[in-house]
Amino acid sequence: MDILFCDICSESVPLKDLESGGARRFGERIVCRSCDEAMTRHVAPAAQSSATASLARAQEPASPTASTTTQLGGGGTIWLAASCVGVMALLAYLAIDRVEEAETRVQADFALEVRNVDQRVARLEQRLETILAERPFEPAPDPRIDDVLTRLASLAHAAQDVSSGEREAERWAALEETVRSAALVAVEERAETAQRLADLALELQRARGDLQVLARSMLEVLEEAPAAPAAPAVPTDLRREAAEAQPGWLAFVGSLSSKDDSERWNAVEELGASGDPQAATYVVNALKDPELFVRMAAARVLGDLANPIAIAALIDTLADPEPSVREAALVSLRTLSGRDLAFEPNADPKVRAKQIEAWRAWWAEQSGAASDPG
Repeated sequence: MDILFCDICSESVPLKDLESGGARRFGERIVCRSCDEAMTRHVAPAAQSSATASLARAQEPASPTASTTTQLGGGGTIWLAASCVGVMALLAYLAIDRVEEAETRVQADFALEVRNVDQRVARLEQRLETILAERPFEPAPDPRIDDVLTRLASLAHAAQDVSSGEREAERWAALEETVRSAALVAVEERAETAQRLADLALELQRARGDLQVLARSMLEVLEEAPAAPAAPAVPTDLRREAAEAQPGWLAFVGSLSSKDDSERWNAVEELGASGDPQAATYVVNALKDPELFVRMAAARVLGDLANPIAIAALIDTLADPEPSVREAALVSLRTLSGRDLAFEPNADPKVRAKQIEAWRAWWAEQSGAASDPG
């Protein structure tokens, strides 16, 4: 693959920058993104000064001499060229202004979402406090109820010994049943209150999880947003909340696309050492890395991360051209799936193809069963 270099600063120019318009080609010369932006910033003020000077010369009174006529014609040409450059500079300024507006809008949306989640958490905590105030818990059954029931039973027994106390015994039995029912209702109410508190605690935990995912998404948006001059700074409190919600292993995700093979390998190892199953969503991309050792490391750590999302990618990796990668993928695949389907990493390609199809058929059956609630 050809490596292109900037004809101004001699830095390498990625091919994707040329395709996306970030870098430019002027004939046989190539200008990188940084040099192009620098030239745009310096050309705009010069074009405006030239346009002002040309307009002043064009407004001078005409003279009938030939030399004055010649100068006036040249000034008109320069004024026209300066006007074109000024228009181009104005368009560039408007484009930069639109980038600033877009980034400001993203930050405002993020701040609004954070406030909404905070309000949800505050409402849940207020509901929890209200329930606790209305229905306080009793750590143990009230011993007074048992004492009353014992005394009622004793009185009922004594009333049965009296010939005229039959109706009194019935009244005491009814009173005993009432007290027992009240005790049962109290126990049921305590159980219902405990369940409501558990539900509120679960909803509060989910709200905090939503806030963490939202903060992580905002960081990714800010990292991918195009740089713009004089962009408004992100509020300090929002940066602090986003940094606290960001897991430590997320700092190594960017190194997965590095040009250095050792950096990509180290990033895969760090993501695997984190033990966070969500890191597997980034490691699966390393299964297609051009470097053998990076693919081996990715196939190995996916088994440690224990995220079933990697099963389909590991099945495809069984067709990797290197036996060592195929073997590492097989070990992780058996760990994640709990299956021990036949596969020989060093077998004939035709035999391996049939075994891979058996794995894919099993996974298709599992995916279909999971998506069908019946």
